[in-house]
Amino acid sequence: SMNDKDMIMPMLSVSIPIYRNKYKAQQRETGFRQQESREKYINTLHTLEAEWYKTTHLLDDASRKIILYKKQSELAQTTYNLIVQEFISGKSDLTNVIQVQRQLLDYQLKSAEAIADYNGLAASIRKLISFTDVEQRQ
Repeated sequence: SMNDKDMIMPMLSVSIPIYRNKYKAQQRETGFRQQESREKYINTLHTLEAEWYKTTHLLDDASRKIILYKKQSELAQTTYNLIVQEFISGKSDLTNVIQVQRQLLDYQLKSAEAIADYNGLAASIRKLISFTDVEQRQ
């Protein structure tokens, strides 16, 4: 008769690799998320660079327009002064005076619009620069 105290019971342990696949999947997912973050960062950087070049080009264009319209306004002012003198002396009619005055006002308006565009673009560049500064501090 066997005594229950002397009984030897063999035990077998088997590990099933269920969690290993889950862990590997998590690692792959983390790698994909890191890659996605890097690509988003690079995309954002390229977008900012493109915006920078576009805005600086438009700023240069606005600056050229300011100079052009200032010169045009000066010429129109000189022409206006001459046409008024001709009108006073009877060599020109009122229609010519009004036409030159309208041209002068048009150049002055375009000059003011170019200055407003320039200031708006300068603010956009300051905004881009401040975004870049924040990014570089991190």
